[in-house]
Amino acid sequence: MKQAMKRWTGIFLALALLAGLIFPLSVTAAESRPLTFYVMSDIHIYDATEPRHEGDQNDVNISPEAFHAAISEFLAQPDGDILLISGDLTDDSRRIQHEGVVRELQRVTDAGKKVFVVTGNHDYHRGAVDGGGLYDYVPRNRVPEYYNAQFGYQAAYAAYDDFNYAVELAPGYRLLCLNDDDNGSGQRGFSETHLNWILERIAEAKAASDEIFGIMHYALLPATEFYSLFAQGEMIPDYERISTLLADAGMHFIFTGHTHIRNIAQKTTAKGNTITNISTGALCAYPASFRKVQINNGTLHMSTLELESIDKDLGGKTLREYQYDRFHDQLTELFHAMGSDIDAFANQAGTLGLSREIVEDNKALLSIVGKVVNRVTLGQLSLLFLTFPERSVRKIKLADLMADFVFNLYAGDRSYGPDTPIGRPLFIIFKRLDRILGLVRLFGVELPFESLTTLMGGLIYDPLSSSYGEFLL
Repeated sequence: MKQAMKRWTGIFLALALLAGLIFPLSVTAAESRPLTFYVMSDIHIYDATEPRHEGDQNDVNISPEAFHAAISEFLAQPDGDILLISGDLTDDSRRIQHEGVVRELQRVTDAGKKVFVVTGNHDYHRGAVDGGGLYDYVPRNRVPEYYNAQFGYQAAYAAYDDFNYAVELAPGYRLLCLNDDDNGSGQRGFSETHLNWILERIAEAKAASDEIFGIMHYALLPATEFYSLFAQGEMIPDYERISTLLADAGMHFIFTGHTHIRNIAQKTTAKGNTITNISTGALCAYPASFRKVQINNGTLHMSTLELESIDKDLGGKTLREYQYDRFHDQLTELFHAMGSDIDAFANQAGTLGLSREIVEDNKALLSIVGKVVNRVTLGQLSLLFLTFPERSVRKIKLADLMADFVFNLYAGDRSYGPDTPIGRPLFIIFKRLDRILGLVRLFGVELPFESLTTLMGGLIYDPLSSSYGEFLL
């Protein structure tokens, strides 16, 4: 009997050791518990006496209906118990807009569900004085009065100020809700005191073996290298240092908005720690969507839900058709204006993340480029570099291609890879230009990028899906 017991004990010990190899015991308590939440961004609620016609991706005139439809879709989800919103709740911080946001968010809390919001740069006006009128702008110090009592802040276990707080999403999971519109010097980002507070909260979570996520408005990581060069004003300053600090402290995921680009960006630090920036597009812009995040067994699963319809007359079109046509037509007109009306291009350059100052400083060059891209086709350009695209794409003008590239960037669909009819000749051209630029560097000329293939290739192709993904915690 004793021999049998010893034999079975040995077998059980061997199985236990084997299980330890297959299912590592280092999985934290948080990683073993399931959690589901949803993320929306850039609502841009607009309510004014006159419709507004903008020359960019936004169509704020449909924002109340789009937000109402998104909240209804969220409430219809069987696992829709937690909603996060990463800023720009309103379009220009009028009192009537904040009240409209509150009405929709109360539908969530009235259903017994949780909502956690952070504010963005459109949610207040510096120096504004709220006179009590519906269309008066709301100053920054009054914004918390609309949200802090019931939409996240009231559940905080720690707070830095009226805009930054930390909550427990569920046992084993914590959320840092961060306002990044003021670093104490009138710029976006975080002061050193604020940053230290953030790092302390991450350290607390790790000490408790809890997983901690972040949510803020501005992007922590650029959507592409091209974006980091030409649209740094749309990101937090010093993002390289701050993203490294957050990753090395133990934050793996952060949810952002502002750019209106549906994107997933990752960075691995020198210490081998990876942080993933999941950016959610605007509800009032193509394509109107929000995120679903599921965590189970140490893996984060992210998917995207697109709105199918809203309660508004869209001229017989579906919401996707309406937004697609509107934005694609705007981009086509924008790049055509680059070659024929540079001032009109400057007025709408914000769609590309370009400031008017950048356009004004480079107006002559951009005008020349504009004339070229509106006349030259992909086939003609390819011929200069001794490559030959398929017949079906040779007559596409470069201006139309550029419009398509920007459109796909916002939609999270950069699919012109090196094996596609359009991508193949372009990647060959980029590589041959890189050889020429290598010779230029030999003469001591410094360029703001290392590789044109990486710079431009990342603009037209991203092998990482921006709509779906699985990531280890």
